[in-house]
Amino acid sequence: MNVADLLLLFVGALVAAAISGAAGFGGALLLLPLLTHAVGPSLAVPLLTLAQIVGNLSRVVLAFGKSAGGPYGSSFSRRCRPPR
Repeated sequence: MNVADLLLLFVGALVAAAISGAAGFGGALLLLPLLTHAVGPSLAVPLLTLAQIVGNLSRVVLAFGKSAGGPYGSSFSRRCRPPR
């Protein structure tokens, strides 16, 4: 892998992250062809899978206590509250 491949991968990952952040999905779909070009298909799929797992786990950790009803959401907690 040369410097041009790394630069293409970096810019592609930045664009994919921006689109994924705005749309809420699609980052892996945009990044897979670039990873396949850079490292080959046998390494691209496990590498992208690992990156997606780490990214999603970080979102869970960062957003865990921020919903109104705790980890289950406000609509679930409203339905399960005892009457006053």
